[in-house]
Amino acid sequence: MRQQFLLLIVTIIIEFFILWLFIRKNPLRIFFYAALINLSTLPIANYLYQNISNNFLLIELAVFLIEWILIMVLFEIKYYRALLLSFIANFITAVISLLLR
Repeated sequence: MRQQFLLLIVTIIIEFFILWLFIRKNPLRIFFYAALINLSTLPIANYLYQNISNNFLLIELAVFLIEWILIMVLFEIKYYRALLLSFIANFITAVISLLLR
């Protein structure tokens, strides 16, 4: 449990910096949205892992798609830019997650 909490905090911080690099407006709002997005997708990822499949790539794909929509809506940006941000953020955090295992 403690390790999951630490990974969540690390993910929020990493995704905040990635989002901030591309958006560069109101860092507090970006941090809040990064936390909100990850706090929304973590229970979904855990549910999928425990009840549907333990396939890491499948779960990351689901998280990537959900975060794409959330980024597009919360930041009010075009779908292709939100898609790019979601891909970059989730790719980097997925690689880090695999390295920390």
